[in-house]
Amino acid sequence: MDNQLRQVVKPDLVASAYSIFLHCLSIVALLFAIFYWIRLVGVFPGELWRIDRMPWLWQVLTVVLAVTYPIAALGLWMGSLWGIILWFFAAITESLAFTLYSSYFILFPWLAIFHFLVAILFVMFQVMLVLKKNKKIL
Repeated sequence: MDNQLRQVVKPDLVASAYSIFLHCLSIVALLFAIFYWIRLVGVFPGELWRIDRMPWLWQVLTVVLAVTYPIAALGLWMGSLWGIILWFFAAITESLAFTLYSSYFILFPWLAIFHFLVAILFVMFQVMLVLKKNKKIL
């Protein structure tokens, strides 16, 4: 009787890798959040390291990212859709600020490249999960 009730569950490699990817991205988002919260609190001296000494555009960007990244990290850790959406919002905001609007902020294209590569990985995982669901791949 017990043998009839037991199901054999095969480990799904794509889903496991996607879960690990989301957890790693969550840790990175949490590190970004800590970075922006350090800027808000003003741990280090300097114009761009204290919220009261920053130009107003930096203040807005720092506050938005300091609020968005920890919530996105929580959502990514749970694997929820809203965490992924918040991460995309934060990544696009940060990438635009440090590339297209570098005259107001600083030019830091490596961060935009990092976010772009993570977005490509995310899309690849989504395609693999859809193909796995339709039984096109193993």
